[in-house]
Amino acid sequence: MSRRGQPVPEAAPLVGLVLAFGIAGFGVLFGAAATRLAAVALALAVWYGFTAAGVVRSPNPTAAIPPSPVLAAGGIVAVPLASYGLFVGSPSLAVAVAAVAAVPPALYHARYGDPVNPLTPGLTVVAIGVVAVAVAVLGLFTGEGPLGLATAVSLLLAGFDYRRQRGGVLSTRVRTRAVVGLFGGSVLSVLGGIAAGRPTFGLVAGGVCLALGAFFAVGR
Repeated sequence: MSRRGQPVPEAAPLVGLVLAFGIAGFGVLFGAAATRLAAVALALAVWYGFTAAGVVRSPNPTAAIPPSPVLAAGGIVAVPLASYGLFVGSPSLAVAVAAVAAVPPALYHARYGDPVNPLTPGLTVVAIGVVAVAVAVLGLFTGEGPLGLATAVSLLLAGFDYRRQRGGVLSTRVRTRAVVGLFGGSVLSVLGGIAAGRPTFGLVAGGVCLALGAFFAVGR
């Protein structure tokens, strides 16, 4: 709190940074290659969580946390983390950690920054959807199905949030198409999982599609 009793947005990120350094340092010093990367991802998640708490409580967060540098920093951090994940032979983990690093800054920028995306909000969601499907398929074929699916769902939710921030409320027609498409995706996921010899993964993927479809069905 400041002298005038107002929340100070810098305080929460600093506390989160201290905790994040401890988590990342422990993982890097005592973990294996993949464990180190996971520890860094957890540290980033903790840091972003504390930062988000400061942003929510601040009447003007952009004065202390400018959106454009945050967006650039998220992208810069994501590249070496993803590269290290590929180096240790875990492509799905590489994508997941890159998403942890880049997505929260992007969503912060979507809320408070000036538009820099050349795509419309609708096309952005479509592009993110294509990437999410590719991430899920990558996880399936590399033996990291749950991680790939979790990352894909996170990307989709981030895309929907971006669409809501930049494009406003979805029309009834768009929501109906999304519900139908996700229902069809649920059926295909279950059948594909059975055909690939991974019925559990197919059921999980189908359940995720149904949950997302319910999101669009009841969302306003």
